[in-house]
Amino acid sequence: MPIINPMYLYLIEILHNLDVLNHLIFIVLVFLVCMCCLFYVGSEEARADIQANKEKITLLFVAFVVSTLIVIFVPTKDAMYKILLAHYVTTDNIQLVNNAIKSNLQDYLNMLGETVKNMK
Repeated sequence: MPIINPMYLYLIEILHNLDVLNHLIFIVLVFLVCMCCLFYVGSEEARADIQANKEKITLLFVAFVVSTLIVIFVPTKDAMYKILLAHYVTTDNIQLVNNAIKSNLQDYLNMLGETVKNMK
């Protein structure tokens, strides 16, 4: 039985891939929002076009805000691994592993001592 469920590792990979895709979408949205703002300020004709397509522009800004929030609040792959490890690595777990290593080490040393005695 694994200590860490492999499904968590898979989900971290999925979230990382979605985050990369969102970063690409974010870059495109930043470009589009900047272009809309520049056209709105720079040209009276563009301002009229933007006013005529107000619903589409609103949808663009909503997508931009949602993408920005995802960029801010979805942790990086490294941070997700650290969070997962912090959940499983507790003082009790460390003590259990420490005790298991000590007992196994003692068994290995005893076996090594027996092997050295038998070689003589």
